Amino acid sequence: PKILVTIDFSDCATHVVRKGIEVARELEASVVLMHSVQTPDGLDDETPVGDGHRRPAISLLLDEAREQLAEHGEVFLAQGLELKQVVTVGGPAEQIVRMAEQEKVSRIVMGTKGRRGLSRLLLGSVAEEASRKATTPAVPVEPEWKPSCAASSCNWCASGRTEAQHQLEAELDG
Repeated sequence: PKILVTIDFSDCATHVVRKGIEVARELEASVVLMHSVQTPDGLDDETPVGDGHRRPAISLLLDEAREQLAEHGEVFLAQGLELKQVVTVGGPAEQIVRMAEQEKVSRIVMGTKGRRGLSRLLLGSVAEEASRKATTPAVPVEPEWKPSCAASSCNWCASGRTEAQHQLEAELDG
């Protein structure tokens, strides 16, 4: 068997990785570790960005995502688990469903923001959308807010924003 573990590089991604290891061991499964990137609204994938050596926006996002995914992947490898790492381009919920079908996984392990009520209604939830559309059972991993977190609640956590995302937003701001 095989499981899909999706992470967003937030501070809570380590909780998702731990749960992924637990589920992989329980099912004696290999792991597909996945992250999805997309350029911010207002930029095309091929928009040249960066100081000095300019390159396509999507290239910047993909390179950084691969580096960060590899760091999380080391944790799975250290546990002796078989691992495939994948960075996709597109909306995260759609990419999670596509990857689950493509890899024929038996579970999807993914983090949630823990949104409830109005914030969930207004902002939506990648985990909720992916769970609803996928035919594979999902294992949601709730976030753990700590007093040291920068956001006042997990609903507004932006800890998963990469340097490349900040750079692209700066390009949009001029």
